[in-house]
Amino acid sequence: MDIVKLLLVNNARTDSISKEGLRPIDLVPYNTPCWDVLRNAERGKLPVLEIPSEVPYIPPFALVQKTKAKKKGKKKGKKGGKKGGKKGGKKKK
Repeated sequence: MDIVKLLLVNNARTDSISKEGLRPIDLVPYNTPCWDVLRNAERGKLPVLEIPSEVPYIPPFALVQKTKAKKKGKKKGKKGGKKGGKKGGKKKK
């Protein structure tokens, strides 16, 4: 049924007729949810797509409560000299 809704929202025609003279609604079992969607579309009421959220629901008790961290003071730049990396000087042969 989701496929039918997607097709209808993207302007699929409900009035097209096959070689046998059948319309799309004639190919669906009578009085089913899919039939209702097609019937409403023929009457001008397009379906609304239910897009599932990509982010799952997380209950509040599962979340970690944030605590306020104490501020120690401002850092004024790097302390100490160079750490790591290549040391200066000439290469030995």
